[in-house]
Amino acid sequence: MTTLLLALLAGTALAVEPARPTEPFRTEHAALVEELDAVADRVGKLSSLPANDLAGEMSAIVTFFRDELEVHAGWEERVLYPAVDRRVPTGGLEPFTASMRHDHTVVGRWIGELDTIARSSKPDPRAFSRRADNLLGLVRAHFEAEEDVLLPILDRTMTEEDYQREILAPSEGSLERGS
Repeated sequence: MTTLLLALLAGTALAVEPARPTEPFRTEHAALVEELDAVADRVGKLSSLPANDLAGEMSAIVTFFRDELEVHAGWEERVLYPAVDRRVPTGGLEPFTASMRHDHTVVGRWIGELDTIARSSKPDPRAFSRRADNLLGLVRAHFEAEEDVLLPILDRTMTEEDYQREILAPSEGSLERGS
């Protein structure tokens, strides 16, 4: 408020960012990134856990990835990516979001690998941590691509009403985590 008042008194204009229809998705991403940071901390502590706690913690991390990342990816493929693909015609070639969908395939495969490690009779915390760190890095890069490439396409081509109709309504008022 003070900045606005000072700008008005000085006769200068403030640059106002236009509303972005994708702001609800960005907010959900930010919350998920916070959760990913917490998981990264848990992964970093695996090597210091007693052997009898290791498998349980690994399984809990895998459950997080399945419940959050796989659900998120499924929602994106059903709702978000088709909205982007409708706006970026590729002349009958692969859809614009094909590489993002491929990331989801890799994410699913790596979650499966983590699950295999966690369920083994002697879970290897180093192998689990390496794969979990790879997964976390891929997910961060994937989110960055969505926010820097895909969402600006939607922000330029959708109104808030379009976003409500095409993104939120098919999700029954929820975003990617199905909540």
